[in-house]
Amino acid sequence: MATERVGLLLWRYSLPAIVGMVVNALYNVVDRLYIGQGVGRDAIAGLTLTLPYMTLLAAFGMLIGMGSGALVSISLGRGRHEDAEQVLGQALAMIGVMVLIVPTTAFLTLDRTLLFFGGTESSIPYARSYLNVLLYGNVFTHISFGMNHLMRSEGSANRAMKAMILGAVANIILDPIFIFGFGLGIAGAAWATVLAMMLSSVYALRHFTGPHCTIRLRAKNIRIRPVLASQALAIGLSPFCLQIVASMVMVVFTRTIRSHAASELEALNATAAIGIVNGVAILMLMPLFGLCGGAQPIFGFNYGAERYGRVRETFWLTAKVATVACTAGAVIIQVFAPWIVRAFTHDATLVDLATPALRRMTLGFPMIGVPIMTTTYFQSVGKPRVSIFLSLLRQALLLIPLILLLPRVFGISGIWVAPPISDLLTACVVWAIILREMRRLK
Repeated sequence: MATERVGLLLWRYSLPAIVGMVVNALYNVVDRLYIGQGVGRDAIAGLTLTLPYMTLLAAFGMLIGMGSGALVSISLGRGRHEDAEQVLGQALAMIGVMVLIVPTTAFLTLDRTLLFFGGTESSIPYARSYLNVLLYGNVFTHISFGMNHLMRSEGSANRAMKAMILGAVANIILDPIFIFGFGLGIAGAAWATVLAMMLSSVYALRHFTGPHCTIRLRAKNIRIRPVLASQALAIGLSPFCLQIVASMVMVVFTRTIRSHAASELEALNATAAIGIVNGVAILMLMPLFGLCGGAQPIFGFNYGAERYGRVRETFWLTAKVATVACTAGAVIIQVFAPWIVRAFTHDATLVDLATPALRRMTLGFPMIGVPIMTTTYFQSVGKPRVSIFLSLLRQALLLIPLILLLPRVFGISGIWVAPPISDLLTACVVWAIILREMRRLK
């Protein structure tokens, strides 16, 4: 961490994280592919309604995992190995608390919430069938997300990647078995996801009790320490807010579609289109999130060790790679959009709607690499206030108002251009902030 060339170090940590993130994205994408081709348009729309819940589950995993992971990196950078082990044990205890709270609250309001999300009479039953299974298995979601971040933070990036690959491959295999073989439809996709997450969780827990870990999970450390917990939650609050806002954005999308659609059929088609676009966007952005995950321990360790030159070098190198990756993703989508959409559905009306929507909504991809990288940087060095602001800027402060305002002028088509406008405005603000921070470090 302190002496290796930054380029090699970033490659070593980022490659497993990128593979792990892309593989993790396949959970949702594979579900959409199988459900779209095997169950139909209404089921895709129903699955789209579950996205806020899925994002919320991931948010709690990130709140604990990324916040604790940053503390682990900083503690190891300062040579405080025992502190890092205390953070690990506390993370598992905090996950246990979250598991008791989140699903209970969700079940009490499930039907009312799905209706509030913009669900229609045709899509809500599918969403309910999926969530009735998935919410029971959320314990594995929390453990898988949380422990994976901690594995990367202690330096075990390859094993973190293996944990994610194990779960994703299992999901790909189990999806057709449960959906078609057992005839469970969309509920089968949920069962496949829960079982896959369980395998990933078991692998991660075995790592922290086995011979390959840098920090060990010890029974005496599995408890919550108020001061340490507040530090972890403060750092993890930024990615948590980002996920919560992403959940809100999906709700605003579906509700706005329902408000401006001329008929329930148009609302159903547009909701299904959003689901397809979201699945593709997640898959394309995962390499960027993996790159950020690989840079996080390098930022944290060298900032803790006061090697600020290496921090700056890591940031600029990562920002360049992020921009190139996002631009490549945007080009691929613009060129191959019709074929990408047809992988999810053969419904001609849905293809005609989703293809231009996919192209327009991803126009801003080349501009979002640096903003997401900057958010990760401030989170990694223990500056939650700036990180939280940047997390909220792109989606809460800019994107949501644009989604609400533009359809009043352009109809439903106004929804598709809101994301690239938000990306442009965000990039302008972030560049001003990060240039000032890099001058401060110098």
